[in-house]
Amino acid sequence: RDSAPQLKLENPPPIPSKERDKSDGTVKLQRKLVARGGIKGYRMSRATHGVSKGCYYYEAVIMGSPTADQPNNSRHNKKRALEMESVDDQSASKRQRTSTLSFSGKMNGHIRVGWSTRLGDLQAPVGYDKHSFAIRDIAGSRVHNSRREDLWGGQEFGPGDVMGFAISLHGDTAANETGKASETNPTNSSKNEGLSDACSNCIFFFKNGELLGKVDGRAFDRIAPDKYFPAISCYEESSARLNFGPHFVFPPASLPCGIESQPLSNLCPPPPTPDDAVDMILSGSKEGKKIFFSKRTDESIVNAFKDLVKAEAVVRHEAFSQHLCLHLKEIRFLREERGLDTFDVVKCKDEPTDGVI
Repeated sequence: RDSAPQLKLENPPPIPSKERDKSDGTVKLQRKLVARGGIKGYRMSRATHGVSKGCYYYEAVIMGSPTADQPNNSRHNKKRALEMESVDDQSASKRQRTSTLSFSGKMNGHIRVGWSTRLGDLQAPVGYDKHSFAIRDIAGSRVHNSRREDLWGGQEFGPGDVMGFAISLHGDTAANETGKASETNPTNSSKNEGLSDACSNCIFFFKNGELLGKVDGRAFDRIAPDKYFPAISCYEESSARLNFGPHFVFPPASLPCGIESQPLSNLCPPPPTPDDAVDMILSGSKEGKKIFFSKRTDESIVNAFKDLVKAEAVVRHEAFSQHLCLHLKEIRFLREERGLDTFDVVKCKDEPTDGVI
């Protein structure tokens, strides 16, 4: 319960729109769940969906402090502004433009992001115990079981940066004593779905699309088989917004051993189409009558029930389609302001006309 104040539903600023039907030239996004810090403690918030097998990825857009123009009394007072992310061929006006979604500026606080099992202590930051693994903003240090390592190959990050987090769970390798990456690859004594022990049960961190680390980018290896959830800890005025996919500002780069990642959003499949919803509910017997209705039930009642199921499925499917459209618009905007390609961010066919869910 003490961790809940870190999560707040906020209305993000509208983003520019090129659509002709927008009178003010902007598109309003749906409310976002933002992780914000406080002064009551350095605690952890954990996602609802976790990974027990396979390789999954999510990213965190690091946001600045709403009061970043005030004096910064924290130790971590050297942050790289978003406009420094620009490429050489961008115009001066674009380089100076600040992010309406990232709150470019200084961050008066600290942040850790990573992965945690259900046993991870919510009353402590990510990386506090043996059940969670994190990277922190200061020096990009990796933290596990309250042990910090600064020289593993991480990089400091701050507002405007987009941090990526991948986890690969394919083997039964037991966790090593410290949970940190080994400097040499262990002997390939067994294979798990074609992957060696060196590539199984690993955690990878990214910064702006670049894989961090000195040893094949493995921040942690031989982690204990379990179900791992995205986790974040914010302190004071730090904040971040997590993106579980299916599209990313910086799609994950290739991982060692040919590991292929998929968006964490794949753990939550999209709602079925209206016809599929009816089939799912009424499947299993002839015409589905034996599941909900007796043999004597009038056919009109069965049809009325099917219509109700379809009506609810239509609402759910349309809401998901609108959410996906706005997600595409946001990712496209975040890429454009960083000078990145958007060719793989296709426009949704069913974009909402009013731009608001």
